[in-house]
Amino acid sequence: RTCCEADLPANWLLVFAWNIDLGLQPVDLAGKAPLYDWSGSPPDVGALNNVTFADSDAGPGEIGGIVRWDMPWDADLGFMTEIAVYAAALPDGAMKMLLGTLPRGLRHLEVAPGTACGERRYILVYPQSPIGLATTAAYIEFEDFGENLTVSAMMAPSSARNHIHVFAEKLHGHSLADSDGPPTTSQAYTESSLTSTSTVSFNEGGVSGLRFVDSNMDAYAIEGVVQWTPPVDTSGIVGYTVFVAYDEENTNGVELFDTVHGRGVPVGVNRLTLYDGTQRATRDPSSPANWLLVFVRNEAGLQDASKAAKIPLYDESLTLPSELGLSGVSFACTDEDGSDVVGVVKWMPADVVDLGFITHYTVYVADSMVGTIEQRIGAVPRGTNQLHVSSVTLIDIFPYILVYAENPHGRSATTATTMYSDWGCFGSMISATARRTLTAMMGPVMGVTGLEFVDTNREAFLLGGVVRWFPPGNTSQITSYAVSIAFDESGTYGNRLHDQNFQLNVPVGTNQMILHDRTWRNTTNADYPANWLLVLASNSAGLQNASSAAKIPLYDESLSEPSLIEFEQVSMFGFVDFEDTDQRYGIVAGVV
Repeated sequence: RTCCEADLPANWLLVFAWNIDLGLQPVDLAGKAPLYDWSGSPPDVGALNNVTFADSDAGPGEIGGIVRWDMPWDADLGFMTEIAVYAAALPDGAMKMLLGTLPRGLRHLEVAPGTACGERRYILVYPQSPIGLATTAAYIEFEDFGENLTVSAMMAPSSARNHIHVFAEKLHGHSLADSDGPPTTSQAYTESSLTSTSTVSFNEGGVSGLRFVDSNMDAYAIEGVVQWTPPVDTSGIVGYTVFVAYDEENTNGVELFDTVHGRGVPVGVNRLTLYDGTQRATRDPSSPANWLLVFVRNEAGLQDASKAAKIPLYDESLTLPSELGLSGVSFACTDEDGSDVVGVVKWMPADVVDLGFITHYTVYVADSMVGTIEQRIGAVPRGTNQLHVSSVTLIDIFPYILVYAENPHGRSATTATTMYSDWGCFGSMISATARRTLTAMMGPVMGVTGLEFVDTNREAFLLGGVVRWFPPGNTSQITSYAVSIAFDESGTYGNRLHDQNFQLNVPVGTNQMILHDRTWRNTTNADYPANWLLVLASNSAGLQNASSAAKIPLYDESLSEPSLIEFEQVSMFGFVDFEDTDQRYGIVAGVV
């Protein structure tokens, strides 16, 4: 991978048409693609520079605007496939929060107004590849426009201030004055009734920089420290109250208790330490706790929920995102000639859905509503329900736009889908919900048999050789085959393999795939190794279900000894269980 000038890296692959009279076609008409050098090397840290960003959002603790960056003319882009943009507390990536990802080559990202940033004051732009992020980022420190509003603007005359109702609060039948301690079960308690009695002037300035990281790895349980930055003016404020709730309006909100102060946190203490095993739940079992809110409190009561600080609540566990639960997805095209996907993808959560296992939404273009072939075009944090798409070429096989819910452990089993007809801004749209795991109605049922593979590459974590199989008896409904390696027999974190010519699909009639000699044995999740080999039949509706696909254990031929295995305890006696069922002396039978 070199250029004719040794000091310049080869970053692009081009194919020119040619004839004997005119020679090569002009370079602007040639086919071209970014050249990615798959080698295990991380992206070059010097591939990006000159980051700029100016916050234009007037809300404190919120940002909006356009992040821009440059690429040095002699940068090596061959080890990167995408650009990931984060907000962070420090240049080293502390408390980093994903703002979005873009294909390599683009030079700006539009951050939607109202994006919560808390105390993060750095924008970090990383080169990214399937290996991960570069070790360092290009960055810029920015000022929160909302925090720089003058104090006089925040301290408007009392006639212009909002008002808040005085609430008589009850906790399991006791008034606030009667409540004298933390909950006895180390769970969050609920407010059973709120009754309006009068209105009193109230400074609505709330806390900012709200942040929380769940340290409990169990689903539906949260632990850790909720932290925030106090208002500039705390006069008249007697404390803070923290809730988890279904939505940003504190619907079915449940008040959380501090391990030291119990109910409510006094002024001067800008944190709340949760009891171990606090349940992520609201007053209504059918209404999951999706948001975390911090209210300022004075003698009159709590500020209005619309003014309270709030962030999406993420329940850290190994749980994948729940059913996607989007009521629909739309795409507003702004490209006049229809050659590109340019515009805004928007979606909305359904009326009642558990968002607690979601950290961000990712948008793809795909060949079908189930995404047999996908191209990732960007991601946004949860709480942002739109993505600005700029100049992603849409070829004939990518007429669909897909939205997935994701977290660090994987993505939702369903996708919200819109069909984009490539007819400029006059394309038609169809909204639907499609299952990623295909049913018999959505793909081939009959699969191949006789699957076999022998690894001819003697290096650990690298594969080579020929995958072979026998076709089904009836191939009339099959158009091609796909070969995948995955963590388990269910195809979890499946990674589609290419043949030696870098083709993904094997046409019907060809019952083998010759692997590239240095095919990596990995899945789409670096924490999960590739243990199984699968061959799936495909047609216009998509791939067959992994449960009915042909599969074999994948053996990586090398000089490596077997990895250590952690066995699960199978009985009260230990890690191995056996009971003899044969009554004859000296003879055993049963199941190990």
